[in-house]
Amino acid sequence: ADAMFGHDQIIFMRRNVGQLIVASAVIDDTAGWVIIAITLGIATTGSVALGPLVWTVAGTAVFLILAFTVGRRAAFELIRWTNDNLHSDLPVTTAIIGLMGVLALITAGIGVQTVLGAFIAGLLIGQSPILTRQIDEQLRGLTTALFMPVFFGLTGLHTDLRVLLDPTTALLAVGLIIIASLGKFGGAFLGAELSGMSRAEALAMGFGMNARGSTEVIVASIGLSVGVLDQRLFSVIVTMAIVTTLIMPPTLRWALARLPVKEEEKERLEREEFEEGSFVSNLERILLVVDPSANGRLASALSGHLAGLRNMPVTVLELKAEGPHAGPDEKAAERVKASSEESIAVAQEVDEIRDNTIHVETRIGSEDLHKSIVAEVDKGHDLLFLGTKPLADNEGGYEARARIALDAFQKSAVLVTARGSLNRKPDAPLRILVPVSGDNRSMRAIELAGLLAKATGAAVAAIYVQTAEDGGERPRASMEAIFEHVREIGRHYDTEIRTVAGGRGNRELAILTQARRGRYNLVMLGVARRAGDTLSFGSLADTLLETSDRSLALFVTS
Repeated sequence: ADAMFGHDQIIFMRRNVGQLIVASAVIDDTAGWVIIAITLGIATTGSVALGPLVWTVAGTAVFLILAFTVGRRAAFELIRWTNDNLHSDLPVTTAIIGLMGVLALITAGIGVQTVLGAFIAGLLIGQSPILTRQIDEQLRGLTTALFMPVFFGLTGLHTDLRVLLDPTTALLAVGLIIIASLGKFGGAFLGAELSGMSRAEALAMGFGMNARGSTEVIVASIGLSVGVLDQRLFSVIVTMAIVTTLIMPPTLRWALARLPVKEEEKERLEREEFEEGSFVSNLERILLVVDPSANGRLASALSGHLAGLRNMPVTVLELKAEGPHAGPDEKAAERVKASSEESIAVAQEVDEIRDNTIHVETRIGSEDLHKSIVAEVDKGHDLLFLGTKPLADNEGGYEARARIALDAFQKSAVLVTARGSLNRKPDAPLRILVPVSGDNRSMRAIELAGLLAKATGAAVAAIYVQTAEDGGERPRASMEAIFEHVREIGRHYDTEIRTVAGGRGNRELAILTQARRGRYNLVMLGVARRAGDTLSFGSLADTLLETSDRSLALFVTS
């Protein structure tokens, strides 16, 4: 698509009409495989047998129902189990290919071509919540480097375009192209008109649906293999598929250029573009390391809200609390699920068809915390929530488990310490204060706070404090630019984020003063780990750890 359309056209395909074209094409292909299976059965047997016909139609219907209900969950569990338990090279890719083969055999068993099973497998795999970018890239690489070249290479070996030198065959090809284009364009255009779409939208639908590519070539290949088509007709069909595919990009570009962008559509496109570049929105899987302390309960609640809103799987690593007789927090997973259910309800108000299941898996941490976390790192976890008590060491600085956890999990992490009202009641309504300076770390903290606000209805404010070295108009202009960026993030998450100028001078004092004045119970700070043997995130974070009477969440990113 990138080569054929370019960036602007990819944006076009994300518009409302583009999404409708893609959805219609999927439905069209799915229905087409059923029809093709019946047609080929009649063609190969030479008669209509009612029994096999009913078996094929009923079996296909049952297969599709099971695939999109039970099959979705089964595909996710297969990918998750393979990803978490097998340590060979490319285990998930192997499992995906195996799933594709199993579904292909099932469709073959009910009398439908194997391609339908492989097609449905692709739909199920694409909906897995832990199909990480690395796995996706591996699968795409295998497809583009092996399967596609082999398929089109074999198709080319069976295609002889010299048959078009015969005037009768050439006329047949032209007629087929015209009939096929009028049929599919006309059907899509008429359907769009009858559904109340504008003329410009109907034209875009018609041109977008007119292309015939791999599906038609696959069908022609099947027809050739079973003897229904000869090489001349096969070559004509391949020619039709090539011509209509080449015609589609310029015609669709012409139609979409004349289709005005609606305000609702513009907002959605801006939101999608923002989320593509968003750091927090692209996180995929949470590792929650907790003990039975208030810190653990608060970390469980925060991670559950985020997981529920974003449909992110959570692995809970339960640790023992400090003390000789203390055990692990066996209720941590329940807290995650309870928090996620609240956020799922909020998310469903916006997207009624979203997958509302949340996967929470529990593991018991060993005495070697570093080893326990490292065992989870390679499974696709890219965000760590750490809720253990204490976070601050009695002699100053950070407790040893925090350093061990960050040494083992060298990705993004949220270190949580519960104080004040959230120490007594970790699931209390949140009021979040985020210090901002304009750097990427503080903006990522604003994003995380915005997501939590969207999930829970929390109040969020951003505070900017000038240091003693700042002065003049330039810092004021810089502050306004930062605040505008903060408000933009809030708009993308449908959350109002207040902005507060904290004056000039001592940042720690200004932040804590504003936290008390505004009754904020959680201070969220974007930080980066400083080099050195001692764990440190800079003077502001380290001082707040020692002095804050409010709960603290340190969002550690590189």
